[in-house]
Amino acid sequence: MKPSHRVQLRSRRLVPFLVGTALGNAGDLFTQVAVFWTGLSLTGTAMSIAGMGGVWTLCAAVAGLISGPLVDRFNRRNLLVGLHALLALLCFAVTALAYYDRLSVWHLIGFLVGEAVLGTPVSAAFTALLPDLVSEDRLVRVNGLLSSW
Repeated sequence: MKPSHRVQLRSRRLVPFLVGTALGNAGDLFTQVAVFWTGLSLTGTAMSIAGMGGVWTLCAAVAGLISGPLVDRFNRRNLLVGLHALLALLCFAVTALAYYDRLSVWHLIGFLVGEAVLGTPVSAAFTALLPDLVSEDRLVRVNGLLSSW
């Protein structure tokens, strides 16, 4: 008899990790929409949005080259917590600039650079931490479940 999906996810360590990751990913998606929408509101041109997207993509690609070695050198759990804390500070800084009406497109570009540099290792750490949370006999099945989301 094959184990059900519920059995695969019945782990005291895995479920909170997945819930936190899902909430973080949802926040990241809303933040990206807000940043690009704000950039369009500030400049009024699609070219500025394209430039912001290009800078973000380039920084994420470069950060991807160093993410693996970075994640392998440090405790993955602590790295995830630290990177998310820095990302939160970055979000608060942009929010404060917007609140005090000091926000410019350059601040948004700086935010996107910081988000790419700090956010890219988060994805690598998530993937690398999963074997620590799931037993080896369930790892392939849980990876399959996560890939289908």
